[in-house]
Amino acid sequence: IHTRKTGALIAAAARAGATAAGASREKIEIAGRFGQSVGLVFQITDDILDATSPTGLLGKTSGKDAAAGKLTYPAVMGLEKARAAGCREASRALTILEEMACSHKMLAHLVEFVLDRSY
Repeated sequence: IHTRKTGALIAAAARAGATAAGASREKIEIAGRFGQSVGLVFQITDDILDATSPTGLLGKTSGKDAAAGKLTYPAVMGLEKARAAGCREASRALTILEEMACSHKMLAHLVEFVLDRSY
């Protein structure tokens, strides 16, 4: 579900950006994989925040996913394993970014932000 939702949206944006920058087909494909990975980091973090953050900080009703019986990362594997999965996926995104062989500091900061965000 996560890869077809948030991951697909961010992957499309990454591919579009690479295309607009005149990247090769190979780099566009790498950008898409990067976007897919960042999307998964975003979704894992969102699931964790839904389970752990107060509504006032979150900007939406916290605990909504659990109440709806959604199969979130914390619900399926527990909070600590979900956090570890988010870190692994963020590391994977950074590894994919290295394949692009271009200046990518801003994109690396994006991965860190998505993983460490609190809202």
